[in-house]
Amino acid sequence: MHPSHLLHILANCETQEKESQLNVNITNVNETRREIEIAVTLDELAPRFEEAYREYQPKVNLKGFRKGRVPLPIVKRLYGEAIEHDTVDKLIDDFYRQALEERNIKPVGKPVVIEHSYDRGAGARFKIHFEVTPEFELKGYKGIRVEKRRHTLSEEEVDHEVLRLRRANAITTPAEAATDDQFIVTADVQELDHTGFPVIGRKDKNVRFYLGGEDIDPELRDALMAARTGEERRVTLKSKHGDHEHETNLLLKVTSVAKFELPPFDDAFVDKVTKGKHTNVPSFLEMMRRDLAEYWESEAERRVDDAIVGELVRRHEFQPPDAVVDALLKSYVEDYAARQPGKKLPPDFDEEKFRSETRPRGVFQAKWILIRDRIIEAEHLVVDDEDVAALAEKESARMGIDRQRLVEFYKKSEQTRERILSGKITAFLRKHAEVTEVEEKDTPSLTV
Repeated sequence: MHPSHLLHILANCETQEKESQLNVNITNVNETRREIEIAVTLDELAPRFEEAYREYQPKVNLKGFRKGRVPLPIVKRLYGEAIEHDTVDKLIDDFYRQALEERNIKPVGKPVVIEHSYDRGAGARFKIHFEVTPEFELKGYKGIRVEKRRHTLSEEEVDHEVLRLRRANAITTPAEAATDDQFIVTADVQELDHTGFPVIGRKDKNVRFYLGGEDIDPELRDALMAARTGEERRVTLKSKHGDHEHETNLLLKVTSVAKFELPPFDDAFVDKVTKGKHTNVPSFLEMMRRDLAEYWESEAERRVDDAIVGELVRRHEFQPPDAVVDALLKSYVEDYAARQPGKKLPPDFDEEKFRSETRPRGVFQAKWILIRDRIIEAEHLVVDDEDVAALAEKESARMGIDRQRLVEFYKKSEQTRERILSGKITAFLRKHAEVTEVEEKDTPSLTV
């Protein structure tokens, strides 16, 4: 889910037109939290009670009367107080929303009832905490100065990319044992608990490990060196998150071992990997240099956009609502779980600590959501039919879908409209920024 949808999901504002005589007092607890006290008179409650009595009447089973035929005065005398208390509890949310809407206040997140009481002779009183978006002055979103770091492509990067392709198309032949790191070991991986017993649901079959890869864990590589088919190896992997470590115990049952041989980089290789689009090494390298240059240009553009957003957030000092931050933290936990084996959190995962460590990121992102929405409002940025049609025109051929069908789908897709709007705010901020190009000093490397 796109983060900018959070405010729309968290903001609860249903329309009610009924005029009321609620006695309401609202005080500021802090920058985003409010406390509302609502006093509801008996005159306001009376018609609600009458409706509740009549709804309850058919359920009453009393000796001497047929079920549902007990006279209403008797229902009131016997069950009236309980019905009234139950009705008041159910009406808290209605009165809360009514009070806010009459004052054009749009809450964020879920309200918390702090106190509530009902006196049959005096009416009802509620005290509720809720959050609102903070008031802040929108400033300095035009003319932001940022640097765009220009990357000069090196032949070493081209060589690394060629090596990556050769590895992806390597030739493998069965072997008895992994005698060096130029082997692929395939194994069934079973996670173990701290006592050495298998963790149910944490088993992956036929996982391939290239021992010469840069991304393989050193402990895992060492555990699989000299491994033979049918052997079992145990290893404990340690992963750091912030200032604490997670340990994962694995049992590896080797199912196959294969020698890993790189194919020669020649015209035949080029023809194969490009499916005939290039037939010789020079034209292939020219294409690769162009693609890598485009990649680094895209990265430079992304960094400029990130720098603009970072500067905007820095210029605006306010506290975002906890509800928005907490929703973002929840999404971070879900994303982390999705990247784990079995898409589940490790048994020893400390969620409280994880949320504490990622909270600064959540606060940053929440602030950007609020600033972004204010800029969109101030500059009247909208998504119209022309924007939707232009996107459909651009993407229909690539997706193999009729343009008009795509237009109709995009018009109904809130996610698509959000994507277009995000592009518009990014383009607007970039257009009004002062971007200076500088040469990148430290050349980043591509992972092979």
